[in-house]
Formats: sequence, structure tokens, C-alpha cells
Amino acid sequence: MKHYKCGFSHCAHADGKVPENEAVKIGTRYWHKDCYEISETIKDIRETYLDKISSSVVVSALNKIINNIVFGKKLENKKLTKAQSNLEAARYLQFCIDYALEHKIPITHAPGLYYLIDNVRVKKAYEKKNELEMQKEMKKQMDVGIESKPVDTTVKPTANFSAGGGNFGFGNILGGMNE
Repeated sequence: MKHYKCGFSHCAHADGKVPENEAVKIGTRYWHKDCYEISETIKDIRETYLDKISSSVVVSALNKIINNIVFGKKLENKKLTKAQSNLEAARYLQFCIDYALEHKIPITHAPGLYYLIDNVRVKKAYEKKNELEMQKEMKKQMDVGIESKPVDTTVKPTANFSAGGGNFGFGNILGGMNE
């Protein structure tokens, strides 16, 4: 099987090589699926900002801020691989901008994106959106008929506990009634 170098300059995969059968081919370049999704999400974020927020922003400054947020440590999730963490950060930033536009949260300059990703209302809305998506996915799996093992609800005692030593109360706890 042939391997190609990923076409994404910020590829976070271990060796940066993508197998031919897993690659997304765009023109003459081969990309990892998640690298391509990150690239497209960043492009959408940039276009949304320029079209709907401010077209007078310096594009290189906007790109630097977007890259700092997506590839930096601010939104990094240590539980995921670096590539998956970057993808989640890109999706979150896109959600933040869409949420700000929908709820009329003012973004007056590009560095305002740093404040937007820390906004408590936006964070709660993103968590709620993720919970709803998980519920829909679970419902979809249940509707398809994926059955899980039946849960054993019988109670099995594992150890016997006995209270040895008579009277218990606040006196014994506090050490005042040792009789």
C-alpha cells in the first residue's frame, strides 16, 4: 500500500503520512480526513468573519488568531489525540462565531475571538448542543435495533458488615461518653 505526505501544513498525525486507502485526494494532494475537515472549517470561519463581521480586518492577523485558537494550547484536550483535539477546537470556534452572530454578541475586532471562546453562555450552549447530539445518536442506535446485553439487576451481597461495640451516637463520636 502506498503512503503519501499529508497536504495539510498543520498535520498533527505522528508521521504525517496518510495511506492511499484512507486519503482524501484534492487536486494532486492527499490529506487525512480530519486534516481536510480542519482546513475546510478554518476556511469557513475566515469567510464567515470576513462576510458577516468585518471585511476591513487584516487577513493575516485574523489567520494568526484563528490558528492560535485552533492549534494552540487554549482549547487543547489532553484526552484526545492532537489531531482530534485540533478538529474539536475548530468546530468549537465555528460554533462560537455562529452563536455570536445568532445571539447578537458583538465582536468588534479579531482578538475578540479569544473572549468569545471563554464566554460562559457560549460554553453552556455548546455543551447543550453536544448533549442533544449524543441523545439523538443514542436514540438512532436504539431505533436501528442495536441491542445491548441485558443488565443483571439482582442484588448480590459482597461482604457482611456488623456494628460491633454497642452504643453509637454523638457522644461516642466526640469522645465524651465512654461508658
